[in-house]
Amino acid sequence: MELFTEEIEKELQDQYRFGEELTQQVVVARVFNPYGEGAWYLVNQNPDDADYLWAIVDLNGVKMGEVSKSELEGIKVPPFNLPLEMDMNFKKMNAYEIYKNLQGGKGYEGKESVNYDKNVFVSDDKKEKIAKMKEWVRTSKVDGVECKTIIEASKRLKVSVSELLPYIKR
Repeated sequence: MELFTEEIEKELQDQYRFGEELTQQVVVARVFNPYGEGAWYLVNQNPDDADYLWAIVDLNGVKMGEVSKSELEGIKVPPFNLPLEMDMNFKKMNAYEIYKNLQGGKGYEGKESVNYDKNVFVSDDKKEKIAKMKEWVRTSKVDGVECKTIIEASKRLKVSVSELLPYIKR
């Protein structure tokens, strides 16, 4: 799947005239690493240089700055060399509000983050799946059946590969 559609690029370029002024712009799209840390909240794009993006970056701290479109498209996340993804459920929000929320240690929507390792606000079904995922990482077995690959384990657990990845030690 392509990270950047024509529609996203047009919206980003329409906001370029606002430069670094976050209060007058919305975050058009969110690109993220579904396998670990890293999210890029895209604010604007130079119409004369499509590789230039201005974004809020949440990776080892929250920063604002220039991002290379080609670098985002070229990132391959170890250990499986999978690409970054576009958040298809992202709802456009004021860029300053997102920046403020992230700086305050909250999620981009201003809500407290859920820590699944502490099993806070997690259903019993989800707790059971988390326990089985951790068990697979330790023993390579799901319900007593050996699963040698992450694909086999994800099928047996009925979860996506991206749900399993956070439990694998890198």
